[in-house]
Amino acid sequence: MTGRGDSFVQVAVQRHLNRLFTYHLSDEAVGLVSIGDRVLIDFAGKIETGVVVSFGNPEGIKETKPVIAPIDLFPFLSGGDIELAQFVSEYYFSPIGETISAMVPGNIGISCEDVFTISDKGAEMYDAWVASEKTTGDMMRYVASHGLVSFSDMRERFGDFEVLTPLRELVNKKLISVRRFITDKRRLWKDGYLTPTPKLITEGEVLTGKKRTEFVSEMVRAGRVDFTYALERYKRRLIDEMLRGGFIFFHLDGEKGAIPDKPLLPSPTNEQAVALKQLKKTLSEKGISLVFGVAGSGKTYLYIRMADEVLRRGKNVIVLVPEISLTPQAIERYTDAFGDVAYVTHSNMTMHQRFEVWRSAKLGISKLIIGPRSAIFAPFDNLGLIVVDEEHDASYKQSDTDPRYNARDVALYLSRRYGIPVILGSSTPSLESYHRAITGRYNLCVLKHRVLEYPMPAVKIVDMRRADRHSKSPIFSIKLVSMIEEAISKGRQVILLQNRRGFATVAICKKCGFTIRCRNCDVTMTYHKATGRLLCHYCHYKRSVPKKCPECGEEAIELLGFGTERVVEGLNEVLGEVKIGRMDTDATRKRGVHTEILSDFEAGRYQVLVGTQMVSKGLDYPNVTLVGVINA
Repeated sequence: MTGRGDSFVQVAVQRHLNRLFTYHLSDEAVGLVSIGDRVLIDFAGKIETGVVVSFGNPEGIKETKPVIAPIDLFPFLSGGDIELAQFVSEYYFSPIGETISAMVPGNIGISCEDVFTISDKGAEMYDAWVASEKTTGDMMRYVASHGLVSFSDMRERFGDFEVLTPLRELVNKKLISVRRFITDKRRLWKDGYLTPTPKLITEGEVLTGKKRTEFVSEMVRAGRVDFTYALERYKRRLIDEMLRGGFIFFHLDGEKGAIPDKPLLPSPTNEQAVALKQLKKTLSEKGISLVFGVAGSGKTYLYIRMADEVLRRGKNVIVLVPEISLTPQAIERYTDAFGDVAYVTHSNMTMHQRFEVWRSAKLGISKLIIGPRSAIFAPFDNLGLIVVDEEHDASYKQSDTDPRYNARDVALYLSRRYGIPVILGSSTPSLESYHRAITGRYNLCVLKHRVLEYPMPAVKIVDMRRADRHSKSPIFSIKLVSMIEEAISKGRQVILLQNRRGFATVAICKKCGFTIRCRNCDVTMTYHKATGRLLCHYCHYKRSVPKKCPECGEEAIELLGFGTERVVEGLNEVLGEVKIGRMDTDATRKRGVHTEILSDFEAGRYQVLVGTQMVSKGLDYPNVTLVGVINA
């Protein structure tokens, strides 16, 4: 097809293909489709969901397929969202369609299925057709007996390929009718209503057409019409036309969150006051700041004060934190300060819950979102501040699937592109961030002292090569065990870090030194006592522990090394009746268990908490007086 530029659209599809595809719009669709809209398209013979990235036909393609239908009443993604997706796609060499999909929690596509029923013509010819035709007659009989039959049911009944030719014949001869049912689990505009504007009251009478007149009459009479009802009763094109023409308003159900009164925060220390002054200056200059502060110096206090400043200017805030720092305590500090306008997203939430958080940002319901790296894609229209806590943390880099991006660097791009202030915070900043700060490219705020001048905790190093080991469990030194016993006797609690999960980290033959390795990854496998099997922590391949060495045939396989399972077992042997909690990936696999374990620990139901890096950040329990790193 040939035509003017706005009749062609460049569409991104959710495939591992780093290119856009050209489709054309029907005459009635021109002007109704915008950049960021989701559209139904025919891609490789299948109905799929695409996203409009731009207009035009840059390659001058003469034969293009039509856009089947737009999905959204308003753009699903803004022009800024699309521009960000293009940057991430180009900078990190990731397919544009997969990049867009990664920006929205869950699948942005819709489920679309054809459903068949006997047509009026088919009803008239039914008896004669069924009597004279075998295959198509059987299909007619099957559809008639069920009333409505989905395409998947037809494939299951007659075969995936065998069904195609006869079914197409019946549709082409108009003996059966086909209807397309669409289910959109990522519907953006819902739970709302329409109201007439003064323009509709004064000028509505000049609108012509039966449906327009009917719509105007109902809007004026009712004063408020449910959005879902309006879409079902009137065509999407009519609703779109009325909205764009200023004849009606769209309202969300429920009120948007209001910024609460100023949070009750303590007065800043002298160091914090100086840092706040610097940060407010950077806020006005739309620059980047590095807050370099020791642990316990009050960096989060600064983040909350600056976020409050931005929110009261009518702008929005994104706070990025490493996933393991998203503890109930950390979340509570923001929700206590900002109430209902602060939303949290993290991997333990269902995909639907995470989409609702994304949607809240899109519609302006939330004002502040706190979350891990994916929160950088929160679709705020008026973003005023990005905070990256623990900016050095490796978890900001996504390395397993496309797009393989660094959320901190995406935040820096947004700062450069749109002048959004960024605060980077860390007690151990990355080399590149610190260099930029000391050379003047970033504003540097230094916090050298802990709040209330609390002293730094004493650190004792025990050389396990020379230390006396406990006779019941040699993975512990006698020194550590005595300190644990002392803390527990005083009613205090203990946290122990062992950054390896499982029971034993290697299975090795004592005779020949052969180690059991993963057949896929060629890495040593970890023994998990809970399952009695060896597990690869990369690809999750499992196998039993062999009785004989695969290399020399001797029965000499020994389990060496230790993970969190063995630490817990050793503590039980050494301490006896002590309540011990374990927090690692295995123990927190079920949704909500992570929070449950921390709540139990805070309530004193555990005296000792053993864990991997999950226990290393974001925890602040006054009753904890001893922290041990088992294998430092």
